[in-house]
Amino acid sequence: RVIQRAALHRRQVKEQASASIQRIWRGFVAETEFFINIVESRAATKIETWWRRNYNFSKYIITLDSAIRVQAAIRGFLSYRRYEETVGATIIIQNVAFSSQNQQKR
Repeated sequence: RVIQRAALHRRQVKEQASASIQRIWRGFVAETEFFINIVESRAATKIETWWRRNYNFSKYIITLDSAIRVQAAIRGFLSYRRYEETVGATIIIQNVAFSSQNQQKR
């Protein structure tokens, strides 16, 4: 009877020890997975941030380029209109000058 109790006690101690080892191991695995998830989450956040930054910067550059092209086109149009006005004014001045010369010659 004493031997049985001793054997039973040893078996209980072994079961408790194995249960403790399993509990500690599961805790370690869970904690490791948790920290891996944190690291992966931070990495994903950095990648997403980098991607958003590049995407928004590209959109900014495209918008800036478009604005510059529109401004250049408007400046060109206004310059051409000023040139046309100058040419028109020059023609009028020449016509007036030629008419006054022709009237003086008569």
